[in-house]
Order: sequence, then structure tokens, then C-alpha cells
Amino acid sequence: MIHRRPTPEDIAHVFTNLREPNRRELFAQRFNDDVGELIQDVIALSANSHFRQVLCAPDGEPVTFLDIQLRSPFVGSATMVSTPLFEKHLVSLCRFIDRQVFPKVIEPGWARLQCIGLPESRRIMRFFGFRFETPLFNAGRNGEELSQYAWMNPDFNYHERT
Repeated sequence: MIHRRPTPEDIAHVFTNLREPNRRELFAQRFNDDVGELIQDVIALSANSHFRQVLCAPDGEPVTFLDIQLRSPFVGSATMVSTPLFEKHLVSLCRFIDRQVFPKVIEPGWARLQCIGLPESRRIMRFFGFRFETPLFNAGRNGEELSQYAWMNPDFNYHERT
């Protein structure tokens, strides 16, 4: 896979062509289903990103948008959404996350990455090294149940930080 800093066009492509589970997950956490507004919000948040990439198929078509932001000391928040080409490139995505993403998080000494997703995302989250932490009942705008997942930095030691 090709990876690069996403352009507004890359972001628009991925978010306009979301996989259905990603669409349900994102819009459950928003006030409306306006894709254009979502795209503008994602573009506007780029200044807060610690690590932001778009992963593209060999032909250059954007497949996955990945964003990591520091939320509190040692804790990052991860967002990853994809087009329906996601499963075709799953092995390459996994390799990229393992070789490129986790080192970017381990290097500054973060303890964990966390994200919120649908309960049905558990298998995919586990595939990427995240573990299920807790259900979030009635967390979606229509009462959807969401789940919190986390990846823990195996090299992190709070005692060395204080």
C-alpha cells in the first residue's frame, strides 16, 4: 500500500465511500448524517493530529484514513475508517500499523491508544492489537451500543515517568 499525508480530496473520497460499519459507527456519534459536514470537520481537525495518513491501493485510490491525536498525557485517540476495499488490503494495513503507527506512538512514550467502535468491530480491533475494554450503552444518538477498545504500549512504565 501507498501511504501519505491526506489531501482534502483523499479525505472526501474515503468519507464519501465509507464501509457500512464505519458509516454506522461515525454517524451514531454525530448530530446528523451530513457527509459534507463530517468531511469539513475531519479536515478542520488536522491541526490537532499527531499522526495522520491515508493508505491507498497500488493504483493510488484512497482506501483507509487513519488519525491519531493526543488526548491526555500518555493517551492517544485513534480513528481509522475505510472504503469497501478495506478487506482486500487488510494484511497490508496490519503491516503498516505494526511498522509505522505503533512506533510513532511508542517513540514519544505514550501508554495507550484508545478508540470507540461498534461491538461488531471487536474481531477487527483484536486483529490490529486492540483489546475490548467496556461496552458503552446508549452511547449513540439513537441509543446504539458502542464499545471502547485500547492498545496498550508494552514498553510503557508510569514509574519511569514520574
